[in-house]
Amino acid sequence: MDKHELPYIQDMFQSIAHRYDLLNRTLSLRQDIMWRDKLVQALNLNDHQMVLDVASGTGDIALAIRKQYSTAKIHCVDFSANMLGLAQQKIRAANTPFIYTVCADAFDLPYPETCFNAVTMSFGIRNVMNKQKLLKTLFRYIVPGGQILILELTLPELHFLQQLYLLYFKKFYQ
Repeated sequence: MDKHELPYIQDMFQSIAHRYDLLNRTLSLRQDIMWRDKLVQALNLNDHQMVLDVASGTGDIALAIRKQYSTAKIHCVDFSANMLGLAQQKIRAANTPFIYTVCADAFDLPYPETCFNAVTMSFGIRNVMNKQKLLKTLFRYIVPGGQILILELTLPELHFLQQLYLLYFKKFYQ
């Protein structure tokens, strides 16, 4: 991330971590659960392949991937230690092996290039100023023929829902 935006965004996620799942469920009208499942269904993995989940947050994508791909090795990366702490709690509670958490910036990942079969990111790209730079970075970590799947929440089209979304978003995210 841009060195000027990183501390603000990171501090925001540190402070909202305990209510992040509730915010996502509310802002999406609980559709985020179905959307995550659809993202996982779009993955094309074989046994024991590696997945990088960027901006992993509280680990919902990793756990959804684990349900469908029991032998995948999933690396959850987020720059918020508080978010990853919640992810670790969920992972332990689900007793799921081969899900690893790493506190790191998406622009400075602690992995060798071309080592992941898939990269996922849900509800994170909206917080990145330089999206093109992020995508170029993520492509470096994908094996030839690998996948990048990004799930994001957008502003609703209906005016009433837009206003409700913006009110809720401003109240809890700022």
